[in-house]
Amino acid sequence: MKTPLRYQVTHYDCGTASFVNALMYLFERDEIPFEVVEYVTSVTGDRNLGLGGGRKGTSGKAFAFLAAWCNDYVASSGMPIRCKALLGSEEVSMREGSPLVEGLRRGAVAVCGCCLGADHYVLITGIDDEHVYLFDPYYDTWPLHELSVPVVGVRMDWDHPHAYNRIVERWVLEEPAGTPYSLEAKVGRDATLMWRTDQ
Repeated sequence: MKTPLRYQVTHYDCGTASFVNALMYLFERDEIPFEVVEYVTSVTGDRNLGLGGGRKGTSGKAFAFLAAWCNDYVASSGMPIRCKALLGSEEVSMREGSPLVEGLRRGAVAVCGCCLGADHYVLITGIDDEHVYLFDPYYDTWPLHELSVPVVGVRMDWDHPHAYNRIVERWVLEEPAGTPYSLEAKVGRDATLMWRTDQ
């Protein structure tokens, strides 16, 4: 049985929530070992830990580390998962043929850095020629009231709690930094592809 994807509980754990959501989307509840969720929680929220407990969220380095850890975890547990860290504008792009789009087309999901007033992480669970389907773990009503810039090309969707809560036009993700849901985050582009190896 699958459970609805989760929302972050603070302003800072969007990365934690998005990585756990990737597991929840890919696997049934009884297929997810608790030790994996526990480890994800211990590794994320690493930015500026010494200055107040991760109050700048999770770094791309933490996600690259988690991707490598998950790939190693397969050998000892048999959990059918693979991860790949993507970096930079060539790999983390909405253009056809990019590693991100190719992975999504093959059924992978992606934890992606983006803009949402500040650097933020979301989970992309689907793509078509015009839209990206993503789950934003920051719970908000429409319009996104905390943003001071217009939100265009984005629709809320409350009808798919196991998969997505935003439908975003693909061009939005290629807009300049500062545009809501642009992949051009302040610290650069990063994403983590995750997929099942037994399907």
